[in-house]
Amino acid sequence: MRTDKPTLYPSVWRDGGCGSHFIIWRGQLLWCDRFEEGNVEPNFDLVALGRRVLKSLRRRELRSAEEIAADLDEITWEVSRAGQMLVRRKLALCGSGRQRDWFALA
Repeated sequence: MRTDKPTLYPSVWRDGGCGSHFIIWRGQLLWCDRFEEGNVEPNFDLVALGRRVLKSLRRRELRSAEEIAADLDEITWEVSRAGQMLVRRKLALCGSGRQRDWFALA
């Protein structure tokens, strides 16, 4: 539950039958792949989450968005977006390659 609404992470991908691929995010169904047209992500407070992410970062020690999300009881891709916002504001650093969603204090 996130903000009293169901969230399912990671996505559900039906290999058989309808072949659907979807995420339930804060009570809203988001289609992936061929169903993604018209999807609108539910609103969330990116700035407030950014503050929480910033507090969880350490100098010179990259932490994955997944690890941070688990610590904060948040959704990984929202933590990643907050981390990228912090990087744009020069408050955080991010890794590269496979560690592009890993963050540390600037």
